Amino acid sequence: MCSVGRWGGALGLALVVLPGLGVLLTGPVGTGVPGPSDVVVFLAGGGGERAAYAHALATQGLAPRILSTRVDPTCGGDRQPERPCTSEVRNTLDEALLMARILPAEGVRTATIVTSRYHARRAAAIFAIVFLGRGIAVHVVAPPGPAPTGLLASEERWKLVPSAAAAVVARVAPSLYAVLRPVPGPRLDPASGALLDYR
Repeated sequence: MCSVGRWGGALGLALVVLPGLGVLLTGPVGTGVPGPSDVVVFLAGGGGERAAYAHALATQGLAPRILSTRVDPTCGGDRQPERPCTSEVRNTLDEALLMARILPAEGVRTATIVTSRYHARRAAAIFAIVFLGRGIAVHVVAPPGPAPTGLLASEERWKLVPSAAAAVVARVAPSLYAVLRPVPGPRLDPASGALLDYR
C-alpha cells in the first residue's frame, strides 16, 4: 500500500515534468514574433546571433531591458560593482536557474529568452520546468532562419531528455543538482575543429 506522501511526491514531480514534456512534444518552438516583455534575455553561445537578435527586439520596442546570462547583475549585492561580474554559467540549465534567481528580484513578470534555432526546443523545455509556478511567463525565441539540420540539430535531440531530467532534479532537489552539476567540455566545430564555446 502506498502512502499519501509518496503519492504527493509523485504528483509534485509530474507537475514539474509535464510543462517541459509539453514543450518537447508540441509544435514549433522559437518561431514567430514575440509579444511585449519586461526583459529580453539572450543565452550564452551562438556566435553573436543571439545578442544581435536580442538587441534588434529591444530596438523594436519589445522590451525596455536586455540581460545576458553571461553577466550576474546581483554580484555586488547592495552596491554596484565597478565592473560587471561574469555569471560562470556552464550550461542552459545553469542559465535558467540564474534567471530564476535574478528576474523575480527585478520585478519581471514576462521574459523573452533568445537562443539559436537549433537550441530553441531544449531551452524552452528547460525554462518551462525551471520557471513553473514562479509567476513569470517565459517565451523562448530564435532569430528567423531555416529549420535546424545537421550535426547541431542531431546533438540537441540527444541532449533534450537528459537536460529536462536535470531540470527536474534542479527543481525537486537543488542540493543534489549542485553536487551532480555537469562539467562541460569544449564544443568544437565538426568541419574545422575550431573551438565554438564551452557548454
